[in-house]
Amino acid sequence: MTWARRTFNAYKKVVAKRYKNRNEDIVVQGLIIRGESLKRDFTKRQLKLLLLINMLSHVFGKESAVIPQLSDFQISGVSKTKVKEELEKLVTMNVIEINDTRYSIKDPAEWDVPYHKSYYDLRAREVFMLNLLDTGVSLEEIKREIASMEEKN
Repeated sequence: MTWARRTFNAYKKVVAKRYKNRNEDIVVQGLIIRGESLKRDFTKRQLKLLLLINMLSHVFGKESAVIPQLSDFQISGVSKTKVKEELEKLVTMNVIEINDTRYSIKDPAEWDVPYHKSYYDLRAREVFMLNLLDTGVSLEEIKREIASMEEKN
């Protein structure tokens, strides 16, 4: 089980309290996607497109975003002349799926996108945990959840 998947399961309970009327699995997946997209070597345009798709799907507790026209991607700041090319690259990199006017982001474990050269996993985890602690989340409870999941694998 990947660190992202263990994290997903560990934080599911925390997110459920804040998003009572949403599908917490999808909301947490959206959080994981945001975190993973920062670690990867995407272009600025690709990041904007991912952010838009994520905002219109996972934030609302949905698996996909409905975006009727390619020109609608301009609300993310990507020119309509570049959108199709960038979306095709994201499909090729196994990051998104397109089904007519529905756009969904695949599980980051499937992405064919390398981490950017400055990414340092151990420090990223430390900073993440520091910020969880700063919000009052019990790190001990999360560590127990992650350890429990690791024992099962």
